[in-house]
Amino acid sequence: MKKITLFSSLFLMCLLTGNAQNIITVDNAPESNAQYKSLTEALDAAMPGDSLYVQPSATSYGEIVITKPVTLIGFSHSDPIIRTVVEEILLRSGASNVNINGFKVNKTISTPPSNSTQITNLTILNCYILGQLYFAGSGVEDLLVQGNVLPTFGSSSQDYNNFSDAIIMNNVFFGHYYVKNHQSVTSANNLHTNGRTVYNMDTANGMLRIQNSMFIVHWNGSGSYSYNNSGMLYENCLSFNFYGSRGINNLSGNDNINNINPQFVNGDDIWSSTRNFHLNTSSPAIGAGKDGNDIGIFNAGPFTFNNNGYANGIPTVNITSLTPIVPTNGELEVNISTTSY
Repeated sequence: MKKITLFSSLFLMCLLTGNAQNIITVDNAPESNAQYKSLTEALDAAMPGDSLYVQPSATSYGEIVITKPVTLIGFSHSDPIIRTVVEEILLRSGASNVNINGFKVNKTISTPPSNSTQITNLTILNCYILGQLYFAGSGVEDLLVQGNVLPTFGSSSQDYNNFSDAIIMNNVFFGHYYVKNHQSVTSANNLHTNGRTVYNMDTANGMLRIQNSMFIVHWNGSGSYSYNNSGMLYENCLSFNFYGSRGINNLSGNDNINNINPQFVNGDDIWSSTRNFHLNTSSPAIGAGKDGNDIGIFNAGPFTFNNNGYANGIPTVNITSLTPIVPTNGELEVNISTTSY
């Protein structure tokens, strides 16, 4: 408990001394001195452009609905001790210019079929979504999905794939990924686990290009495994079947590495935040991507994927040492280290 209290104090201090304006703090812990205990009430009170910093908690903040331009910043989706958890995030018409960062989402992030106005400029970073990510109704334009752990993204139904002018990068997929407006979607440096595949939902209008990504499976069925759904073009991607005695079809496209072990530090076809999916120094994926970048989620770009989903710019705090025994009226010596992602 003392460690959590110390974290909370430092967390708020770091936020309030930053450059952001119109900050709203939310913490549903009973002893909290944040401005709001309910995230729904905080959103209702927020003005367009406000930033809501949502403290980690043992209790979920429930289902939330966003109807205005706001920034939601949690702490982490998979920290071993403390996480910021919501049940569901529903983006209704009016939720343009929204940023969501550092949440575990037990169900879905979505726009409903009833949305009659298109949402623009939506960013989803460092989230772990356990249900589904989809955009129905008038959908989303100008979308960035980066650094997330994702289940099924989109749907086999065309009506739930309404996103365009999108960048989908540095994500882990443990479900299928469906793209309709592929002419304006960049998909690169993603890790597709569990043998899940990508679907081009508009093959009549060209190929869906996937770059610098990995496709990992543990296939022990009959025949060879294939990722070559209709209308797919893979460039500088890697595939591998961890079940060594079974084959995998070559990826359709150019400059791919087919059925070669990526040589993770400690990872396989099942995602876990406790595994290390960085590349060993002898990995064939190093420098094998387009423009000499690495294949996979840890490319050399400005964004750094982190397994625990820490929100960018929010420090993690660790007590590295403290005085084990303190006499009466003595001094307690505590050494603290921080890391910002």
